[in-house]
Amino acid sequence: MDVLMLARGRWGTSRRDEGSTQLLLLMGTVCALALTVMIVPLAQANDMRTRGQTAADAAAIGALTPLRDKAILLAQNGNDPNGLGLWEAVTDIDTAGAAHTAAARQYADRNGSRLIGDVNVTGRLGYTMKATVATKDCQIKDRDKLTAQEAEDLRLRRMDKLCTDNTGELGVPRSRGGGSAIAQLQLPECVVEYSPPDPSGNRHPIALHCGGVTVWRPGGALVSRGRLMNLFKIRLVAKEDSTEYNGLPPTEYFGGVGWDGVIPGNPCEIVKRIIQNARNKIGKAYVWGGESEAEGGYDCSGLIYASYLEAGISIPRTTFTQWPYGVRVTGPEKPGDLVFFNSGPGTASGRPGHVGLVVDPERKLMIEAACTACGPIRVSSYARSNMVGFTRPLAHATNKCPEE
Repeated sequence: MDVLMLARGRWGTSRRDEGSTQLLLLMGTVCALALTVMIVPLAQANDMRTRGQTAADAAAIGALTPLRDKAILLAQNGNDPNGLGLWEAVTDIDTAGAAHTAAARQYADRNGSRLIGDVNVTGRLGYTMKATVATKDCQIKDRDKLTAQEAEDLRLRRMDKLCTDNTGELGVPRSRGGGSAIAQLQLPECVVEYSPPDPSGNRHPIALHCGGVTVWRPGGALVSRGRLMNLFKIRLVAKEDSTEYNGLPPTEYFGGVGWDGVIPGNPCEIVKRIIQNARNKIGKAYVWGGESEAEGGYDCSGLIYASYLEAGISIPRTTFTQWPYGVRVTGPEKPGDLVFFNSGPGTASGRPGHVGLVVDPERKLMIEAACTACGPIRVSSYARSNMVGFTRPLAHATNKCPEE
């Protein structure tokens, strides 16, 4: 009897418990559905954010590819790329079709996003770039929550105001994925190797080494572009460069050493005047055939001609006539000497087509007016594979240095 009553006491409420259980199950189902409704948009938003950041990373890296490709091309032709600036790879930086912006836009598009605004360039040479993107798809607003203007945009299909969600439904955006990223070009240290002096005292490039790898010898490039891409790196970084990029070549040489205008070797006054005259023209425009500011700028030989003339020394006007005029340098070059280069078709070792003014032989620095696409007059390195030799016009001058 006691056992039977106990059994009834334990199981006699089973129907009431069953109803409670069903109620709990129903409540659990409702909560699960509500949680699902919350989680799905959240997951979509997280997915868009992830895709947006991936696209931003790609766009920032892509923006630097024109500059990296230019550096690689220089190295494959035996030229030291250190000191290369963005102005030499992107000449139309302020236009929507500029190469670095177009590359960033293309990389963003490949990742389902749009580039927002312009690529921001920082650093003296333009080696750091920031890109901001937004995903092409979005989370759309519920139609009953649209403003009158938004409802009108949707009705008239004003596509610049609309987007599609991940199901393809067109609507007014509530949120988009997006992000910003910063990338930086990191060039390896490159060193030009020269031959011993020939009977005339000139040394000639015999190799270019970058990052410990020999990439060029006089016969041509020794390393493929693919391998050079592993040396000429583009890396994501946390911060933009603190130095503003102004789109113009700096008035210094950036091969790891700055130039403040100090001329080594205690040169005589006439050399100082010639170099100061050339230094005053740094930043002026390159103008083919130009030899004065009245003409808008200078070409390579016009810069040399004007710098000497302003110091009271008259020398021939063109590169082709300046080369045979000066006394060939058979020993180490000095500040004020001219350095000549083979510049392509129509020029050769005996007929160089480009000239610069030596300012710092210890660091192989010259002042040059390079070309229209190269940007304004600047200080750069003459450690190049197409260098032909040096001459000393002052050897012919009546007001030459006392030691000449």
